[in-house]
Amino acid sequence: MAVTWLLEKTGIMGGYTKLSERHDSEKGDATHVRMTVKEYDDLLKRISTAKKNAENAEKKQYQAEDQMREGIRQAKREAEETIENGRKAIAAEVQQLKEDKIYAENEREQLLEIMKNRANAKRGIKPKKQHDGYVVLRSEQYEFSHQLSKSNRETLTLWRTVVQTPIDIGMHAPEAKKLIHDAFLHKFGARLGFQKLSVNGNSLSENIQAVNNEEWSKAVYLLDIKYRQNTKTRLWEVTYVHNGAITIPEEMYAS
Repeated sequence: MAVTWLLEKTGIMGGYTKLSERHDSEKGDATHVRMTVKEYDDLLKRISTAKKNAENAEKKQYQAEDQMREGIRQAKREAEETIENGRKAIAAEVQQLKEDKIYAENEREQLLEIMKNRANAKRGIKPKKQHDGYVVLRSEQYEFSHQLSKSNRETLTLWRTVVQTPIDIGMHAPEAKKLIHDAFLHKFGARLGFQKLSVNGNSLSENIQAVNNEEWSKAVYLLDIKYRQNTKTRLWEVTYVHNGAITIPEEMYAS
């Protein structure tokens, strides 16, 4: 586009002076521009187009920002929904596990009760439903000798008590041992007169040495436990080694 630069004249006559460039070192800076009508119309069109482009760009920017904000809100809603669904799923799974555990425990208790009643009936123990099924087969003294040091050996009089349980030998050893030991701790151990435990998974000699000498004669200490599966009776038996005689209640006599 050809542009003619003009400098407005001062004074009474007025008018314009044509400049070779927008700034003429001799005449000064242009104050006006002269162009054809077509050039002017083209300029207006360019300005209008630029304005529209700017408005469209601004509109697109707002739309993009709105879409971004909506995308963030949607992602947040989806994340919250996923978290909530996950929480519900976990809660449902935990509830199911609790129900399964309760069911399994009830079923286990029923099976143990049936097993106990069957064992009691087979052995002629009455009343079979009230009796816990643990009976003493025998309790006897024996001599135990162990080395205290290279030059010192000790011989003690200990006791062995064999208890027959109502637990079938078909039950796996870890669970059977746990059931029997729990019954000893919470049911019949105190009835037999056991007062102290000195069973730490060590040898019998180490368990004996762990007992204070002054306390040896004052309480009945459980010193060792041995488990046995009796294939004739099909029942688990347990042998307790202890330092003194126990008291066997009549309800624990063997039939």
